[in-house]
Amino acid sequence: MVTYLVQVATGSHIGSASCDAISIALVGVNGESPKHLLGVIFPAGSVQQHDINTPADLGHILFVRLYKKHGVIDNPWYCKYVTVTSPSGESTRFPCYKWFSGLMTMEVQEGKGIIMTHGVNPLIVKQRKTELDRNREIYRWKVYADGAPYCIAVSDPKELPLDARYSVQKYASFGFTLVATGLEMQLKGFTNCTDPWTDLNDLNKVFLYKKTHNSVLVSQMWKEDRFFGYEFLNGVNPVLIRKCIKIPGNFPVEQEMVAAILGTSTDLNKELENGNIFLADYSILEGVPANTINGQQQYLTAPLCLLWKNPQDKLLPIAIQLGQTPGPNNPVFLPSDSEWDWTLAKIWVRNSEYQAHEIGTHLLRTHFLAEVFNIATARQLPMGHPMYKLVVPHLRYTLEINVLARNQLIGPGGLFDKVISLLSKLGQ
Repeated sequence: MVTYLVQVATGSHIGSASCDAISIALVGVNGESPKHLLGVIFPAGSVQQHDINTPADLGHILFVRLYKKHGVIDNPWYCKYVTVTSPSGESTRFPCYKWFSGLMTMEVQEGKGIIMTHGVNPLIVKQRKTELDRNREIYRWKVYADGAPYCIAVSDPKELPLDARYSVQKYASFGFTLVATGLEMQLKGFTNCTDPWTDLNDLNKVFLYKKTHNSVLVSQMWKEDRFFGYEFLNGVNPVLIRKCIKIPGNFPVEQEMVAAILGTSTDLNKELENGNIFLADYSILEGVPANTINGQQQYLTAPLCLLWKNPQDKLLPIAIQLGQTPGPNNPVFLPSDSEWDWTLAKIWVRNSEYQAHEIGTHLLRTHFLAEVFNIATARQLPMGHPMYKLVVPHLRYTLEINVLARNQLIGPGGLFDKVISLLSKLGQ
């Protein structure tokens, strides 16, 4: 008779504990142990030790097989890891970090990352195939909208596997923020308000709950050119700005127009050659239809914004054109224009920045593409693959937040339809 010491660690976060029957079998290069009942009480944060007897030495343990069986009511269990110590003292860690729900069996490979080669044990090959077959049944693709990336084939977050769901702590934090901001808006009378703003200073009264030192600074500095330029690199969307080596043909900016801001020691051509001129081009918004909100037609621009890095390393806007086609009705606005002409031109650029950021950078290239990688990882990479171990921490919560976004944000009648100038037709 050979005895193995097994340690089973339960997660410490809320909801990890279980009172369902959990069993284990050890699978080694020389054979497999009988199924062994670990118990029915697994407190949160606990590490339980068990002796498992086998008729013979199993050799190096390749993976452990965990079984969960529930009674009348399912009580999910979160397993952090299993450690197996052989009679010779060899200790092997099997990282799990997975939820067990319902009647379930899962095989967990040792922590060392393994790539399939000719020398890999056939039991590992079989284990990986079983794992991926199971994942492909759970993580299925669907088309949400023509032209949009594929997504998870569920319509409600409750349909997601527990491993893809928010934790209790995440739900609490998320819910508290929604309730607190929503209550603040309601108490101030902004929730159903459709009246136009009459004073820009009134915006400072909207979100006192979320007021920070930086938000106060922004409210004080937003009209300054140096802060406007600063946000192109340090704001939420520093991806559109590009070095400009030649002024575009549809943006008729000449030296005489910007001479006052460049000064007498340089000119536009020199600054282009020196790599100090930059361009933010919002042509992606050209021809995109605008939304109608509260019965009021909204408007979009597709501006071009020229910026200059001055000798003090400050990025300053020096010319703005609000459309892609130059002409009498589409002038080039300059810092030398009247204060509010120049300020309004910058406001329209910021408005376009918001539309391009939310739809392009944030929704499409962050959320939707991350979801593609999330599903592909679950379907194609087993837990024991080195790339899985590298990628999986960065995919947490992606699926649930995206399902919520499709239901509440971009779907028909969602938040985008109510507040964003760009007309969203996703899911329609």
